[in-house]
Amino acid sequence: MENVRTAVLTLKSDKTILAYIRTSIKNDSVNIKIEFDNSKYEIGELNAEIENNSYFISRIFIKKPYRNLGIGRFLIEQMIYYADINHMRLAVIVNPYGEMSFSKLTEIILEYGFVLESNRIKMVRPAN
Repeated sequence: MENVRTAVLTLKSDKTILAYIRTSIKNDSVNIKIEFDNSKYEIGELNAEIENNSYFISRIFIKKPYRNLGIGRFLIEQMIYYADINHMRLAVIVNPYGEMSFSKLTEIILEYGFVLESNRIKMVRPAN
């Protein structure tokens, strides 16, 4: 199942953009992409796997020119919304790559109600 909707995103720079949010749901995964102008020019993506009544965020990627503008946060918020309406737990393993540091990524994840579970890396947001 694929759902496409539009959203006006206000970026950290106070610039607003019209974006297309493309959500694809399969038996064992959820994929959320942000695109410009419905042209399939992808600027960001979040992938989550479904395991044991939980969504497990496995990847968040933002194209370089669009980093540090709040697009990653928007993707996380979309996944939190999706998990909440489906009453599913949401988990992520903090494993930064590129320019994002471990401490910065952890700080962002904690802002959304995730808590440490079992070790320093895995963070879980309980189902609502």
